[in-house]
Amino acid sequence: MRQDINYLLEHFDEEMDNFCIDELLKNFNAMTNTCLAASWYSAIAYSVTNPLSDAAQRIKKNIEDIKNSLPNSSKENLSNTANQFTDEKGKFYKKILEICDEKGLDEVEVYKKAQLSRSIFSKIRSMNRTDYLPSKPTVICICLSLGLNLQETQIMLNYVGYSLSDKMLVDKIIAWAIEHNIFNIFDIDFCIHNKTGKSYLLQP
Repeated sequence: MRQDINYLLEHFDEEMDNFCIDELLKNFNAMTNTCLAASWYSAIAYSVTNPLSDAAQRIKKNIEDIKNSLPNSSKENLSNTANQFTDEKGKFYKKILEICDEKGLDEVEVYKKAQLSRSIFSKIRSMNRTDYLPSKPTVICICLSLGLNLQETQIMLNYVGYSLSDKMLVDKIIAWAIEHNIFNIFDIDFCIHNKTGKSYLLQP
């Protein structure tokens, strides 16, 4: 059976009850604890050195989600490995370029497909030398426009201190769509709006 947004809307409760992000990413998270830890520590360091910036405030809201996504054994090891990590935030735009090169995509095409303005993407280009941090919906829109799978999307989110969580219905809808190779931002946002009463990806 072809599973699309209409299918999800028709079978929403059943699909969401049976869909688990943590379960899908269990093996992935076990292999990428270092990446998660790096994002966590860079987020803490950034929020401490830039406590009044909007970016720092957004990071603080996501630190606990990242921390809680780690198994207890990894949490215990974080303090011993903190000094090994550099600022993950600066890698975000470089990774976009790498993926564009791998897939033969033009970055202008990518940010337009992601429904981002030129000015927002310009800030992303320079975020390694500014305090700018893209919002979680912005990062997800970029991932969708790049056609990334669930693991790749989680990595991109980790770079800037975010993660997908089963605790958030919006995250589950987005993850379900990605897992079923649905990358149309308008379709996904329509479903989110239908179930929450608010747009998430297509914000004014």
